[in-house]
Amino acid sequence: RREYAMELLSEVESLCDSLFWDRADVGKRLASLRKLQTAVTCEACVEELKRHGGVDRLRKALVWDDEEAVDIAASVLASCSGYTARGPGTRTQTFGEHSIAVHETDYVEGGLGWRVWASGVVM
Repeated sequence: RREYAMELLSEVESLCDSLFWDRADVGKRLASLRKLQTAVTCEACVEELKRHGGVDRLRKALVWDDEEAVDIAASVLASCSGYTARGPGTRTQTFGEHSIAVHETDYVEGGLGWRVWASGVVM
């Protein structure tokens, strides 16, 4: 899915535009939202979406009368806000000659783009 998401990078701007210009066409707006939902699994696409005003258009989509479109728009916004596209992280701590990898198992997300580790495992 992430490989396909990178292929959508060049389409992100037009998908964002479609949320404005094609908002009255249920089929087109759902197609755009579904593509954006796939695109935001890639960090580069998230940044592109933000750069082209996609976050504001997604916020406006939250008041549409189409429940499916609202659910998809909320999902895309959540991915943009929490940087979930990045996936679980790993941190390496070095103590003298020994390195220890700590793998993230859970995290807490905030709506303004922050992410905090809730737990980790030392492997």
